Amino acid sequence: MPSRAADPRFVPHRIKLERAKDAPRSPVGVAAVWGCGFDAAKCNVSVYSGATQVGSRVLWAATGEGIRVLFDASNGASVYYLFVGDMPLPAGPKWEPQAGVIFESRRFTRGSFDSWEDAVSLLQTAQPVLGRSLAGSIFHGINPHDATANFVGRFTGFFLAPQLGTYEFTSMSTGPCFLRVDGRTMTHRPKGGGLNNTHPQGAGKIDLLPGVHQIDFSCIHFGEGTWYAAAAWKPPGSKWHHIIAPTNFVPVARFAATDFAPAQPEPGRLYFESRNVDHSRSEEHTSELQSR
Repeated sequence: MPSRAADPRFVPHRIKLERAKDAPRSPVGVAAVWGCGFDAAKCNVSVYSGATQVGSRVLWAATGEGIRVLFDASNGASVYYLFVGDMPLPAGPKWEPQAGVIFESRRFTRGSFDSWEDAVSLLQTAQPVLGRSLAGSIFHGINPHDATANFVGRFTGFFLAPQLGTYEFTSMSTGPCFLRVDGRTMTHRPKGGGLNNTHPQGAGKIDLLPGVHQIDFSCIHFGEGTWYAAAAWKPPGSKWHHIIAPTNFVPVARFAATDFAPAQPEPGRLYFESRNVDHSRSEEHTSELQSR
């Protein structure tokens, strides 16, 4: 039997990622790939732009599912290469995605949401993790990862403040929640209720410079029944609060897997791509082969 190192099933696989034609210019790219024969839950990934490794992070991977990867696309390249396998791979530079909105949900059994420290502890320790995915905005009525029952959820997003000034933020939720901007608590709702409590629960103000800022909306849903969570703001000059729209968040560029090959373990091996543009065939030779 071939050794593990020589067997193509046991070397990392190389996947070509190409930017979608309608993808916006963004510092963060996202791609969904399969484990190429590996257990997705045990896979590591590395992403390269040419010969340079860029920062990357597995957004979500689970046995029997694909792998969703976020990576540093700030150099604006249209093609990246992702290596995936269940063996150790180069860790790459430290990097955190600062675009879009990520929603994570975990099963809730017990715990407190009375203080931010309590909430952070619960958000980090509750098990199992039900899922982690990109959300268009902080405006949800279902848990996209599992049943909408007994879970704790956290939206982490990056929005663009269009101008200098004082911004006001508020939250709407059918359960306890925190809304924080740039690490400062804007609203805290310690106790929940029913649909009659989905109107804004207080508001907080913060002075912002034009540019990118972080928003964190954390919440908890007890039992079953209706769940509702939304973040709203009142920018300078606005008379009313309104939901923070998807277009207010830093976009994420989507990439598609367009090519695949086992990565060769021998040093000095180069990759190349070819495509037929024309061909010729001898009918006489074809007939001769068929008659033998």
